[in-house]
Amino acid sequence: MNIALPSLRQWVIGTAGLASGMATALLLL
Repeated sequence: MNIALPSLRQWVIGTAGLASGMATALLLL
């Protein structure tokens, strides 16, 4: 379980970053 934790955290950060980027793009439009 501990081995999958960093990967899960990275996935969450990546997803949040992607959502943030899309929100920023929508605001710029």
